[in-house]
Amino acid sequence: MNFVVEHRAPSAHVGQWVRAHAGRCHVYRGVLKDSAALRRWSTAELAEQAGSQRVRVKSYADGRISVDTVPFGDYVASLTSDQGDRPESRYLHDVPLLEVFPDARGLVGDIPAGFVPRWYADGWERFAQLFIGPAGARTPFHFDCLLTHNSFFQVDGTKRFYLVPARYRTASYLRDWRWSQVDAARPDLAAFPEFTGVPVHQVDVGPGDVLYMPPGTLHQVHSLTASVSFNIDWHTRTSVLTALAAAYRGMPAENTRYNLMIAGGLFGRGRPHEVLRRYGSYLSYVS
Repeated sequence: MNFVVEHRAPSAHVGQWVRAHAGRCHVYRGVLKDSAALRRWSTAELAEQAGSQRVRVKSYADGRISVDTVPFGDYVASLTSDQGDRPESRYLHDVPLLEVFPDARGLVGDIPAGFVPRWYADGWERFAQLFIGPAGARTPFHFDCLLTHNSFFQVDGTKRFYLVPARYRTASYLRDWRWSQVDAARPDLAAFPEFTGVPVHQVDVGPGDVLYMPPGTLHQVHSLTASVSFNIDWHTRTSVLTALAAAYRGMPAENTRYNLMIAGGLFGRGRPHEVLRRYGSYLSYVS
């Protein structure tokens, strides 16, 4: 059975294909092809419209994440000259979508609502995180910190994902709960022998594509070009209960706190806008 399944159109509702293909990744090609966001949020177009609004960008050095605040216009201009594989390169990621694009719902429309459960659907944009980075930008091998489902929407440019099923977590040399020491693109099997035989699935996503990853999927991401994308981390009742149980397997307390907030909403103790008053800081959470 293939771990990554390709489609040309989504099913009627996310719950149907999650139940039918549990534990597998899905790529939906061209879903956003008619969205105005594909034109308005292209890196070329952003260079024309970005102004002095300040945005948070992150860089990696010596295994640490540092955060800086810069004018959005300056950052977009740097995308054509920056190379993300340089240590000093900056990457705008895991930033609330509405913080940078308050008109996101009008430009993208209701398509993302079909890739999240109904509890999230009416306000999907409030749960979305934005990624804008140069060619060569990389996110190291990891799994998502709340053990959520992940619906990832590529708007401009191309990204390459290296995907590994969650069941290989113990062979992936994890540190700090969710970060792997392995380079999934070029694993050093002499240094990490238990990774031998672990299947690494490669998939590229381009403008308009959507990638779904089930909870715990290990993934490493390389930007092949300057890139704009956003994602929505989401839970079902089943996945949030599983995630809460992970508190006994090393999940950090802060992560469990966020999962408790979502569990309250999914089990009828809070509407999305009420939960977001406390959960909203997760959208900028660095872990």
